[in-house]
Amino acid sequence: MAEKSSRKGNITALCNLGGECYELGIIVEKDEFKAFDYYKNSAENGYTDAKFQLGYCYINGIGTEINKDKGFELFNEAAGKKNTQNILELSSYK
Repeated sequence: MAEKSSRKGNITALCNLGGECYELGIIVEKDEFKAFDYYKNSAENGYTDAKFQLGYCYINGIGTEINKDKGFELFNEAAGKKNTQNILELSSYK
């Protein structure tokens, strides 16, 4: 049923089925590249949780090359923030 919803463009199903299942290898063979694609598709369709997950992928290199700037930008979008400066500063703090 979730797969049918996914095919119809249900962004929640795309994120949950595609992203989480492929990222973690639940019911399907683990495939981080497919997970990234599902998260990206969902995020592009406005699903906030997928923006957060996509940001996580960028920061950790899951299914894509590491791009911390893009990752934190997506975290901020998911949180409804306009200014990325504070989170970017935190990312370099150790």
